[in-house]
Amino acid sequence: MKYILLVILLSLSFNNLQSQTNCDSVFFDVVLESQDLNEFCELNTGMPFEVLLSYIALDSLCTKNDYKDWFYFLENQTTFNDTLKTIYNFLYKTVDYNPVLFDKNKRFTNIDYKIHPMSVLQNLEDKLEFVSTNPMLDKALLFSHYIVKVKVENIINKVDPESYAGNTLSFVQCSITDTIKGKVAPACYYFNTNNHNSFSNIADRTNSTQILDIGSCLEFGYSPQWKLGKSTDDRTISYKGIVDSLGNSWLKVDEEYILFLTTFGVCRDSSTFYTTIRPLGLESNTFTMYPIKSDGTVFNPDNDFGYGNIDEQLFINALRNRIQYLTN
Repeated sequence: MKYILLVILLSLSFNNLQSQTNCDSVFFDVVLESQDLNEFCELNTGMPFEVLLSYIALDSLCTKNDYKDWFYFLENQTTFNDTLKTIYNFLYKTVDYNPVLFDKNKRFTNIDYKIHPMSVLQNLEDKLEFVSTNPMLDKALLFSHYIVKVKVENIINKVDPESYAGNTLSFVQCSITDTIKGKVAPACYYFNTNNHNSFSNIADRTNSTQILDIGSCLEFGYSPQWKLGKSTDDRTISYKGIVDSLGNSWLKVDEEYILFLTTFGVCRDSSTFYTTIRPLGLESNTFTMYPIKSDGTVFNPDNDFGYGNIDEQLFINALRNRIQYLTN
């Protein structure tokens, strides 16, 4: 319920911004600006075959089938069978190849579409609740755009009293220490320019991308005041926001984390779409941002994926093993 409320609030914020003539300085955590696509996908022969086929299949599904046919098809998939596994395999590899391109295409609207791509994706995510043996893990792996191990280098906080979903916005700058998913990301504007104490207008933000690798930078935003989590009796994060047991920010400079992140459209004007990167969230009281403690274990207070608080490398290996299962 808290997750639904957060989505509604963020949607209200986004819809309100759409009515403005521009998005100037409303969200300071924007990492990418892009023009709407004139056609679905920028197909090229340099794409991996499965990625190319995935985009063609999604476009065909949305054009040639109505929602009733699609819904009926999914209803008939009552187990995690080879058909669903093939779909999720293609989905994972398409996102992993280029999350930035995937984000553009999932928003694409064609007047000939009978189903919107975002509806297809939501249905596929919902289906995991019924067919997966570990739905939260599979949602995190399949529907995140980035899964990375990072060291937090800097956090810039800005108070926005008009924000619907949290007055304090945190812009986090990280260096990548391991990559699991997501090969392409927006280039780092603040990180590269060391422009830590001033905020330019959105119009000055970069629209270039980079190949993610160990040593790369990554920037994303979140609010420590977001309240999200499972409804249990022993909550410290869901009622106080994304903070530690002392009420301090969950993310801290010079510490390492394993993050599940997604691109998130925050604003648009007449011709440009503005995107940030934010934690995937799900129903995790860590908001899918898992600290690595000084003893090398991953702090997972609610045992989200069933791994417990285990060594970071064991945690990462377990993620990769499940990814291998989903993609082979």
